Amino acid sequence: FFQQFADENFILNNLHKWNGHDCQISQLSKGSENLNYLIDAVGGCVLYLAKSSPIFSQAFAYLEREVYFVNTLYENKLNPLRYLSFPDGKFIHRLDVKDGSLFFLKYPYLRGERMTFSSYNLTKLARKLANIHNFSQRYLMTFERVPFYDDLISSLHFRAFSYNPQLERIIPATGIVENISREHRNFEVNLHNENLLLCTKEVAILDFGDCRYSLPEEDIGTLFWGILQKVEGAKYEEMLDHFFKY
Repeated sequence: FFQQFADENFILNNLHKWNGHDCQISQLSKGSENLNYLIDAVGGCVLYLAKSSPIFSQAFAYLEREVYFVNTLYENKLNPLRYLSFPDGKFIHRLDVKDGSLFFLKYPYLRGERMTFSSYNLTKLARKLANIHNFSQRYLMTFERVPFYDDLISSLHFRAFSYNPQLERIIPATGIVENISREHRNFEVNLHNENLLLCTKEVAILDFGDCRYSLPEEDIGTLFWGILQKVEGAKYEEMLDHFFKY
């Protein structure tokens, strides 16, 4: 739904206006839906949403939910990413532009290396993912729903079904996702290696832009897809074994 905004000079001018014209701003890597900047050692994320988007009227509530989820995980020591408030105390700045709106967020710049899919790293990631899913299942099911977005069909199955046995032919050891009903959803995160950072003591998940009510196998499927883009067939099977052994 979100897109990159074409006029980067317009973005830079506003970042300077909010942070001071003497601040140093450099562009970080571009995401598929956002632009990221380093602003005096603090990260800044810029998202654009067109008025024609089906979630345009719900965009602010959607982003507020993401901020709250990310910061709640941080406060409970489940992930090192967090969002920072602007000087006015707000976590999100919205700027209306022609045919849409820009949304600005900021976060501490995390240092580390892109995660490689070794057996050790996958064990650490499996532990983190299980902890996040368990936590969200217990404590975060009261978030306000964003109906159009949360009711989208999953990439792996039709969400009207509590469990699809067809997954057994796609994902080995799929007992981890059995008997999960429509009423027992977790919050999905966006797992592939571009969004995973190896920090000093842990794996950091960097992107919660697809954060929504979902089922755990949706995260697992995204992760497996990401692994398959980076490793060959025999190694892929080995990586899956390591993940499910945890």
